[in-house]
Amino acid sequence: GHIHVPAAMAAEGKDDRGGEFPNGVFPTMVTPFRRAEAGEEKGEESGIDFAALKATTRWYLDAGCVGLFPVCQSSEMFLLSSEERIAMAKFVVDEAAKWAAARGAPRPRVVACGTFGGPLEEQAAFVRTIWDTGVDAVVVIAACLATADEGPDKWEAACAELMRLTPGVTLGLYECPEPYHRVLTPGNLVFLASSGRFAFHKDTSRVDALITAKLDALAAPRAAGSKFKFYNGNVTTLLHSLRVGGDGFSGVSANFYPWLHVWMVAHWRGGAAAPPAPAPALRLAETRSVAALLRAPRSRQVRSWGAVSGGGGGATLGGGVARVAAAASLHATLRPATRRMLSVASLARQSASAAAAAAGRRLGGGGAAAARGGAGGGRTAL
Repeated sequence: GHIHVPAAMAAEGKDDRGGEFPNGVFPTMVTPFRRAEAGEEKGEESGIDFAALKATTRWYLDAGCVGLFPVCQSSEMFLLSSEERIAMAKFVVDEAAKWAAARGAPRPRVVACGTFGGPLEEQAAFVRTIWDTGVDAVVVIAACLATADEGPDKWEAACAELMRLTPGVTLGLYECPEPYHRVLTPGNLVFLASSGRFAFHKDTSRVDALITAKLDALAAPRAAGSKFKFYNGNVTTLLHSLRVGGDGFSGVSANFYPWLHVWMVAHWRGGAAAPPAPAPALRLAETRSVAALLRAPRSRQVRSWGAVSGGGGGATLGGGVARVAAAASLHATLRPATRRMLSVASLARQSASAAAAAAGRRLGGGGAAAARGGAGGGRTAL
């Protein structure tokens, strides 16, 4: 079929996809929806709000993001129709190219998910459809290739078959927590990197030791020329992943303060003669970790922070009260400069809300990152 390429590329008669992805930030984009117009049923959704999508696309890029990840979990991808997934991917590809052309800047990379379950042949067909929108990589959802009780070998066999069914398509991988959370093994990542087909990986391990093992395992295929890039989706382990060879960040908090993640990825080393992690990077890592703990009461985070804060016995903490208590305990141990930085996320969220209000919209459900469907069901109009 016809392959769609951005207008800026088409004008030059070329498709410039391919090559190694840049280090940096790929925000997981939310999908804005138009509110019901007069005469429509109250609460009825009226499709993607492309004017708002254009504004948010440029907002991410103006913040310094090197790429964009539409049609992802933050985009409510499982609630979008196939037509909406295609339209969103194509629109973001075009807008990113226009943004770059207007500034004489490198074209931002765009990736989008293309597997949503079902027979492998059907998933492969939609992968090819998403590729035809002009994205730089079609992202495979790890949990859609094998069931939760099928092991790494079965998963790799399904992935190999998907590659066979999608010749010429550059792929990515996302350890999405739905329909179940499949965390790949270091061996799985070596398989992907060695295939020559995968350029992007969004990792959601959230455990320092496993992240280290994965990146250590990737050293050999990378040394052999693999273009496989590792983008952490978790703020609490981001600095660690950068220290051990990670390439950037791709997560939901980039919907609130993308410029902080951009700074971290660019400056975590300091100067050539500076220590591996300068004090500002350490303070920023602490700040975002506290914010993540307050936002999401994952037992894994509570246990680790129980140890950091000297509370011990952190594994017994649970529920909202215990979460706040753990965060307060950690907060008391932080340097004054770090405590002051805790206001940054709040200010960033306020500025994002103000930008949306200026466009005549309000971020719903606690901010852009909360727009995806959850326990309450349905999609959130912005």
